[in-house]
Amino acid sequence: MYSAWTQHKFAGVGYGLSYFPAAYLIVHPFTLIKDPYKSVAVFETIFVIFFVCYTYRYFPWHNVYDKLLSTLVLTLFTYPVAFTWHTGNLEAALFILVCLFYINYSKGNIRFANFFIAFAISSKLFPGVFLVLYLRDKKFKDLIWVVFYCAILSVVPLLIFKGGILDGFDIYLSNLRASQEMYKQLMIIGRPGVHFGHSLINGIRVLTNDSFDMNKVIFPYAVFAGLVFLFITLFIVRRKPVEWITSTILISIMCVLPYTSTDYKLIYFFIPLYMFLKSTSEGSHSFSDYLITTLFVLIIMPKSFFYFHGSPFFTLNVAINPFLIICLATLVALRKDMAMTSIKVTPTH
Repeated sequence: MYSAWTQHKFAGVGYGLSYFPAAYLIVHPFTLIKDPYKSVAVFETIFVIFFVCYTYRYFPWHNVYDKLLSTLVLTLFTYPVAFTWHTGNLEAALFILVCLFYINYSKGNIRFANFFIAFAISSKLFPGVFLVLYLRDKKFKDLIWVVFYCAILSVVPLLIFKGGILDGFDIYLSNLRASQEMYKQLMIIGRPGVHFGHSLINGIRVLTNDSFDMNKVIFPYAVFAGLVFLFITLFIVRRKPVEWITSTILISIMCVLPYTSTDYKLIYFFIPLYMFLKSTSEGSHSFSDYLITTLFVLIIMPKSFFYFHGSPFFTLNVAINPFLIICLATLVALRKDMAMTSIKVTPTH
């Protein structure tokens, strides 16, 4: 993205230009650092500092040593974090936006929450799953504000950067479609999107040795994914699960249902994991608690112990993660204590 944005802004076509307009409000300040390696270093330093602080504040233990040790283990020795560091992907910035959304939403600071989730959605479509929270809580006015912020955050970069509206909106749309078609051919139709991923369709591709034509699968799979998302939305709106259960289910479908989900998206599972740890920090623990903990741990640890069909990229990680995620979402959805009460789970201050 650094290279594509530095050279072309919105006037070019490329894999790094396939995001929604607001994404480049994040990218642009880093391109002001002329050395791309220093730019990436600054970007990842911001991510690491945020993630360490975010992790530390959630642990309920009073012993500083225990909190610090647990924080270092989860921030330095888990697969999704290591993968995010390795790739330097923009998903790290979107993760920060979603975390800030959840922090403010749980505290009742809805105005700030509206802005942060709108920024994430205006950069990449997938965080839109969190709008189900607004439907669950009947915050329809705030939902309108999110839509308004999305519009503003999408229009502003198109007005201020080369290749946007002022150079011809039809030209920009043509470039965006061409960039997204490049991404589709590489990451959805082609095999690179299977590697280091955890989507349901790519897990099936690994197990079947990529034996079917993705061009013929795209439409029926989109219908299937849409129906599943509709069912999950109705389930959450009617049953009103507690915060950590809702976020686990939403993040699970955000990761599993797309055509391709690269493993940096697994960092989102830390959001419900920390909520779950805090909600179960006191009192006795059930067998379900231990099983849920085990599933969370299996999702965030590397499992590429062997590979399939002679391809070193068709690993156990790609095949088993969709299954683990579906099991986790199903298990938490079946919990008897899932209904919301007047007590909200909030981060430790």
